[in-house]
Amino acid sequence: MYKRVWWFTVTAVPCVALLLSAQQPPKPAVPPMTPAAGIDFGDEMMVKGRYREAIIAYQRARLASPDPSQKVRAGAGEVKGILRMGGFASAVDEAAGLLESVPGNPQATGVLGDALWAAGHFVEAEISYDKALSLDANDARALHGRGRSLAARRQLPEALKLVTAAVTRDPGEEAYLYTLADVLEQMRRYPEAAIALDRYQAAMPDRKTNNAARWAHAQADLLRRFGTSVPFDIEGADQTFTVPFRIENDKVLVKASINGRPAIDVVVDTGAEHSSLTPDVARASKVDALTVIPTAGIGERETGFRDLQMGRIDRLDVGPLHVKNVACFIKAPALSNLPITETQGFAPLALGLSVTIDYANKVLTMSKQLRAESGGLRLPLRVQRLAMVNGNVNTKLAAFIVDTGGDLGLVVSGRVAAGVNADPALRRIPINVYGTAGRDKNAFVLPFVDIVFGRGVSMSQASVAVLNLDAPSWLLGIDIGGIVGHTFLSKYKVTFDLQRGELALQ
Repeated sequence: MYKRVWWFTVTAVPCVALLLSAQQPPKPAVPPMTPAAGIDFGDEMMVKGRYREAIIAYQRARLASPDPSQKVRAGAGEVKGILRMGGFASAVDEAAGLLESVPGNPQATGVLGDALWAAGHFVEAEISYDKALSLDANDARALHGRGRSLAARRQLPEALKLVTAAVTRDPGEEAYLYTLADVLEQMRRYPEAAIALDRYQAAMPDRKTNNAARWAHAQADLLRRFGTSVPFDIEGADQTFTVPFRIENDKVLVKASINGRPAIDVVVDTGAEHSSLTPDVARASKVDALTVIPTAGIGERETGFRDLQMGRIDRLDVGPLHVKNVACFIKAPALSNLPITETQGFAPLALGLSVTIDYANKVLTMSKQLRAESGGLRLPLRVQRLAMVNGNVNTKLAAFIVDTGGDLGLVVSGRVAAGVNADPALRRIPINVYGTAGRDKNAFVLPFVDIVFGRGVSMSQASVAVLNLDAPSWLLGIDIGGIVGHTFLSKYKVTFDLQRGELALQ
């Protein structure tokens, strides 16, 4: 076995996630009831977090009711319950079944869009939202879905308009309020984002026991602590910033100064929502903890979950780039009894900057608006807290995090690996992989896998690492099928073009 380190952190908490064990409990007993009573029962079970019972009641109501509106109401609840249990593929199947039973129904079409988005099938989801809006321009679910899609491509003013319209039509829907807060935060409108988070938390009937409510409270507190300070305030924001880097231990390293302290090495990390500091560097740089945020990543600590402190860097200097008021993780409490050392991370995408990493010339370029270049492969880029592209694993479509901070070349999730048509006699080679939540004790190498991102960018019959990506998938609300890391990316000139919504590999 050999050691690998993978720092991968996300704080998005769009819903309550029920951690599924390998051994499921017996199917719960749900008494027979009318479709209307079944929907009411499902609603009650959802509030209590008893998702299996809710799903059974909703499904029975959907199949038994002759009323299209009841079918849609039950089907929407069923899909929501399945997603809260991490059943991404099952949610798509049930949503498709709902739409078959009420063809042409805009609400059912929007439900399918939600399931497809959660499964990481972004283009198909957008097609569903557009179709739903063509049938009913005022459908709240489709307005929200289309707005969320635009936000993922950094078209924020248009996204805000659509998501606000969805909230106006259905002010009690948690998902819409979450997305509203996210869009406002991306637009650096922190006071309004904090208010939206308060509304999001208040909409949760089980908020006293709901981890998502705990996250919302902490996140709103963090945003309010910025006060009148301009978050991520870049000096000369319209400039292009060029910084040399070096490669060490499969990491892209640049020099950064924290609050005027002598420059230190930091890892350029596109696989984290925020820049990060170790506790000793935070203390030396006088970066105090402002709140504690639930996060998720690779590792076994609380099955991939870890609470981290959040602070604010007053001034961050990376070469000619000078930024004030930078939100950051503080990796405290520190991991213990592990044969690795946590490092500092620099997340340029969190600044709202497009980024080019020229591995051949070892130059990092950052700008609000990068110059358009021709050639190479351009993939649609979605950023929902983290940057993602689609790829095919043995023809199975999956969403991949693009993570320059991860040293492994290609990773697939356990769920994707389980669906790959691999010879069961193939030897699974165990590996040691450490992430933000510790060691993934079940990590292994799977050989003979084909992964295709586009023409000229693929790997055939490759050996890939298989890791447990359940925790970040549940917290993002998107089925993370894999990660593209340094070893793969370093063969290209890599551009994260936020303005054009593209990942370019040249």
